Parts: sequence; C-alpha cells; structure tokens
Amino acid sequence: MTTQPEEEEIRQWHKRFAVEANNRAWDLAEQSGLTADEKIELFHTAHASAYHWSQIGTPQQIAQAELLLGHAHATLGNGEVAMEFATSAWDTITSGESAPWEVAFARAILAGAAAAASNPDLHREHWAMTWKIRKTRKSSSLRSGEFRSLKPPSNVEDWTFVLEEFKIKGVLA
Repeated sequence: MTTQPEEEEIRQWHKRFAVEANNRAWDLAEQSGLTADEKIELFHTAHASAYHWSQIGTPQQIAQAELLLGHAHATLGNGEVAMEFATSAWDTITSGESAPWEVAFARAILAGAAAAASNPDLHREHWAMTWKIRKTRKSSSLRSGEFRSLKPPSNVEDWTFVLEEFKIKGVLA
C-alpha cells in the first residue's frame, strides 16, 4: 500500500527540483557555443525550474524564474518569447520592494531579450539604465555572496558588470 506524500514533502520536492533545474539552466547559459543537445536541455531545464517555482514560489521567486526563461529564450534566439518572460518578470520586480541588484539584473535581462527581439532602442534603454544603477550603487551594497559570473549571449554587448557582480544561483534557494 502506498501512502500519499504530505503537503510539506511535496513543497520540498518542488523546491529541490526548482533549484536543481535553475542551477543547471544557468550553468548551460554560461557556456559559449552550446551544442544542439545543450540548447534543448537549456530550454527544458529553464521551463522545469519555472514550473516548480510556480507551484511553491513567492512572486519574487517566480519573477526570477521568468528572468531565467527570458535569458534562456534570448540565448536560443527566441526574441519575442524572451521579451514576454522578461517583461512579466520586470512588472513583478518593479511593482514591489526589490533590491537594486534585482532591478539592475531585470534590466540586463530585458536588454538581452530586446536585442534578441531585434529592438535596439529598447536594448539601449535598459542597458543604459542597468549601467546607471551600477554606477550609483557600490558593489558592497549588493548582497555579496549571491552573485556569480554569467557569460553573455553573443547577441548582447558588454555584460561586463553583470559578469563580475551578479550571481543567480542560490538566490532562489
């Protein structure tokens, strides 16, 4: 006879799968020159993470998962889809009390999505604001220990400060 898992056990499994899929997707997103199989894995792991966060996450965690989806789809060349996810995340992040790094990170992802969607004006707007946030905030004001380098997608120019200061792994943990 099998027993049904308790609600808390289900929540723990969703969280574990969300974090594992999130971390794997960002590992793939950091690689340059993804193989066809790695691109498929990036697509699936980003969506798996978002699904599991949608089951148990806070609005901020779900927004972070949508940023991952925006970045993954931009990396894969799906500009319109990238914009949908990045815009949804942006709306959540800017509607509440978000840390400066979250706003800057969301702007960076929006810039990448805009570039993938062939919208250079929106790309420049969000990238300029990302740099403005960076220049007005010292690295020490960012929650240290939560940032890890991200390799830029080839269609987005100069992710230098994101590469140096932002880490997404663990933020959702």
